[in-house]
Amino acid sequence: MNRCLIPIILTFLTHMPSFSQDEFQLAIGKKVIKTIALNDKHDYSIELEKGEFALLNVAQRKMDVKIGTYDPEGTEIEEFDSLNGSVGDELVLIDAKRDGKYRLAITPLGERKKNKKGAYEIQLIAVNRDIREHLNQVLQTLKDRSTLPGFAVGIVGTDTLLYTNAKGYARVENKTPYTPETVQNIASISKTFIGISLMMLVEEGKLTLDSAINDVLPFEVTNPYFPEKKITIRHLATHTSTINDFPIYYTKAGTLKGSLPVEKTKYSKEIQKLIKLAGENEDMTMAAFLTSMLTREGKWYKKKNFLKRAPGEEWLYSNVGATLAAYIVELVSGTPYNTFVERRILAPLQLKSAGWGSDTISMQKQATGYATGNLPLPQYNLITYPDSGIYLNSKDLGRYLMVLMKGYEGENGIISAASFQEIMKVQYEEKQGNHKGTKNGLFWWQNDDGFMGHNGGDTGVIAIMKFNPTTRLGITFVSNMDPTETDESFIPFKKVLFALKRYAGLL
Repeated sequence: MNRCLIPIILTFLTHMPSFSQDEFQLAIGKKVIKTIALNDKHDYSIELEKGEFALLNVAQRKMDVKIGTYDPEGTEIEEFDSLNGSVGDELVLIDAKRDGKYRLAITPLGERKKNKKGAYEIQLIAVNRDIREHLNQVLQTLKDRSTLPGFAVGIVGTDTLLYTNAKGYARVENKTPYTPETVQNIASISKTFIGISLMMLVEEGKLTLDSAINDVLPFEVTNPYFPEKKITIRHLATHTSTINDFPIYYTKAGTLKGSLPVEKTKYSKEIQKLIKLAGENEDMTMAAFLTSMLTREGKWYKKKNFLKRAPGEEWLYSNVGATLAAYIVELVSGTPYNTFVERRILAPLQLKSAGWGSDTISMQKQATGYATGNLPLPQYNLITYPDSGIYLNSKDLGRYLMVLMKGYEGENGIISAASFQEIMKVQYEEKQGNHKGTKNGLFWWQNDDGFMGHNGGDTGVIAIMKFNPTTRLGITFVSNMDPTETDESFIPFKKVLFALKRYAGLL
């Protein structure tokens, strides 16, 4: 043998995965329970045909493991491992590119030092050739293993809703199913309507993005640390106005509506505090709230309501800044902001499920918001409603996203393509600090994963709306619980988004 080939062959053999002779072949529906210790490796296999999709679940018990998948030639496909040290369910997906035996290697990580040994359960849940059926079963599996009460998803192209589905309950108490027609708050996705409203007025020549807000407002708003620096409308729309939400927005912006659905003591201490504050707050107009917080004569005014940085020099997400931008729309247009959006955006786009606040939507169509443990949350009135007050169903959210995608691609709509593109281009990128890398358009985000859009989140709600301009595909997700409350809800939520992105291009 040529001696030059020996090192190459040895290197190849060294990096080949070593599967044991007693690897276990998995069968659909059969659960296998085993104990694994540090330095062990358990091997499994599945026979698949090209074009088939396999769905497996590994339930970890007291031992965090990683699962590697390998194609019939022994090449690693991918690795599945959730948050460091987490146990519980690990969803594993295999998309067969050729006929043959696909292998899985389960290896303990031992990230929790005290755990030297632990059990796990592995199950091949399904093998499908139809991508829709596969995605349906992936979502059902994630719902069954999560604490989310209900959710709806969508995958859209520029011209059609490619996929919609929903799982769980809109109202747990009477087992009302969550459907793609279920209406819920979309939280901060509401801010995208402010961006469109501003560009409508720009197109009409009624304002410019670089207009100073004090040229429009009937009261003065100035950063007290930099009184000579003007705050512009563009600063508001890119979250660089230096207006600081904390703590006024989080303690004063909401008022409680009606009675509590369960005893107050059943909620977490954090939610109990929010309920107490909302119960004590006085209802007021949007203008009254803004003047109370942002003007020197205001009863809540403090210098710390602003950052110690000049406007335009630092990014800080600001709900109050967004509300101020909506108030400017109201002033310039001469129409209440909610009415402006209804007439100029919601009606022309035929987003028929939409409404401002829960009072505008039939209770039979609404999802109840929940805290951990399926505790129904009380309803509240948001004084700064433009920043997160729109209610919408999943299908209409998908239709709205299609309009935005078409605008990005150059199609005129309720505003010109140029205005859509102005909204979506990077207007400001944070170069330093905790928010380094944040890329903002006009109430719009560009993400590192190639997607752009907006998210929304609050106690009892989450909403996602974004698209990838390269693949020309978008995804939506709405749920009636904030999944960031626990790992048991957050991990399945992240995996739902992972699955939507993974399979969108195959529909």
